Amino acid sequence: MKTWLAKYFIENKTWPKPIIILTVNQIQSYQNIKFSKDFHLLEGHMRLAYMRAQYRNKIENIPKSHLTWVVKIV
Repeated sequence: MKTWLAKYFIENKTWPKPIIILTVNQIQSYQNIKFSKDFHLLEGHMRLAYMRAQYRNKIENIPKSHLTWVVKIV
């Protein structure tokens, strides 16, 4: 049985709301936390998983860009 999110992806080839990505400079730290990567997924794990599945299954006509919110610690 398909979820509402899977149905949305099949019909629209994108997610219904933006995922949220944290971007950090490797020199920065936040409360003594060192970040090992430049980007971290904060919210939208299931949406990203559905997107990856579409690419793995070679679904055609997937847009090259999707709504994404980027958060930066300053």
